[in-house]
Amino acid sequence: MEAEEAVPTRPFGDTDIMQENRKEAHALSGSKPLAAKKTGAVALRVLSKCLLQVFVTKAEKSYMHPWHVRPQKSGKGSAFVIDAAKRRIITNAHVVEDATVAHVRRLGVPKRWPAKVLHLSRVCDLALLTVEEDAFWKGMEDVELVDTPHLQDQILVCGFPIGGDSLSITSGIVSRVTLCSYGTSTNKLLAIQIDAAINSGNSGGPVFLNLQERQVAGVAFLKHASSSADNIGYIIPKPVVDNFLQEIEVSGHVKHCCTAAVGFICQPMENPYLREKYKLSKDQSGCLVFRISPLSICSQHLRVGDIILEIDDKQLADDGTIMFRDDERLSYAHTIRMKMVGETLHLKVLRDGKELHLSYPIAARDPLVPEFHNLDCVPTYFITGGLVFVPVTIPFMHHALGAQWRRVAPVRILDAMMGYKSAEDQQIIILHQILVADINFGYKQGMIQLKDFNGTPIRNLQHLAYLVDTCSEEFMEFTLDFGFRIVFRTRSAREESQAILEQHAVPHDRSPNLQDCAGQRPDLAPAVAVDP
Repeated sequence: MEAEEAVPTRPFGDTDIMQENRKEAHALSGSKPLAAKKTGAVALRVLSKCLLQVFVTKAEKSYMHPWHVRPQKSGKGSAFVIDAAKRRIITNAHVVEDATVAHVRRLGVPKRWPAKVLHLSRVCDLALLTVEEDAFWKGMEDVELVDTPHLQDQILVCGFPIGGDSLSITSGIVSRVTLCSYGTSTNKLLAIQIDAAINSGNSGGPVFLNLQERQVAGVAFLKHASSSADNIGYIIPKPVVDNFLQEIEVSGHVKHCCTAAVGFICQPMENPYLREKYKLSKDQSGCLVFRISPLSICSQHLRVGDIILEIDDKQLADDGTIMFRDDERLSYAHTIRMKMVGETLHLKVLRDGKELHLSYPIAARDPLVPEFHNLDCVPTYFITGGLVFVPVTIPFMHHALGAQWRRVAPVRILDAMMGYKSAEDQQIIILHQILVADINFGYKQGMIQLKDFNGTPIRNLQHLAYLVDTCSEEFMEFTLDFGFRIVFRTRSAREESQAILEQHAVPHDRSPNLQDCAGQRPDLAPAVAVDP
């Protein structure tokens, strides 16, 4: 979703629908083509009871300058009624996240109704809204989410994309069923690729498999933006939506939706010499475990060198895929992500040539680098002597380096991000930037990892702030990656820090979450060894 953009366009109505081709008319009815006028009437009658346009005003937090809020902006999206009895509306999380005000408008009705965000998950990019006024719900009906459609199934994308303020309907087919990253996350979930246009403003809208029967294949959420690709869009299918709604139903909140993790990393075993080395027979297939999270329950059951043969009674192929349906295969990650946190994971493994059956409760992902704003991270910083230190998070990398951050980030930072935690409270701390002043003259490093302070390895940002606050030595020495050193006289750094903050319009030397614990010795969690 992007900021509002006023582009003159002819309103959508019956005349537009008359021009839709026969294929679209067939998709609307689920039977033989209808007359164009009747087709338009069917579309408007169904959509007027479930489709909504979303209007928001946002004030986003900045990770690039974590003491600021980004300039306020307005945006639009789409949504639809998923449960009229419970007054529930579904849309994308990225449509309404950081919204200070949200309104919805029914198709054909000029009034905008105040909407309230009930639940939001950035992991699966879904949000649940409601409207409290009774009058809004008069005549509204929910839709039916149907199972993941098959290849070549015809679909209709309905919503309010850029180019106008009225309804837009585009037709297409299901091109692929795959796993893809949702937004900036490295966490891949099931998605349906379609060839119908999905543009800014379509986000959160329904994608119908049968419009007349109000059967929805999923939620529009992503467009593949590339100069070498055309007409590639993605929708969120029923299994992901069900996982989102199930956690709300069970726990009353959304925290671990689609975050289940196995606690290990494995590699394909397609090479014949690799298979021979680890005693894999011709009728066996699987993947080799080469890294295990030392803090996970998995570490109590699996060993490096184990070969995963089956996951929940599904045979794992040498390329890391399992059977999805018919002749379709997906990465085994799909099976894991669709499990609820706390459910039991069943594995069949090969260890030293012998088959074993292992089971353990699955836990939520707890990556070394946090991935989602307001879920496992918020903008956090600490400044001393003009040095701005921050923890590495995916939102920070996205804000600081842009959407292609994986291609331009320092290799050493990317390498550090691939590791597992050695302690529950561990963070990767980097020197983000230097607020130029006389005290830091000659230091030009930036976007580089901090290793230790006065010889003490740094566990997290609170730990660093405490060490700086309580430093009684004559000099402060910050050791960075590659062995770079930054040194201040302790008294000078403390005397000049406030003037540096005022000069650069920074209200405080640390973020609010660190202000609350200023001067307090951090209770560091026990650390364990991590395999390289």
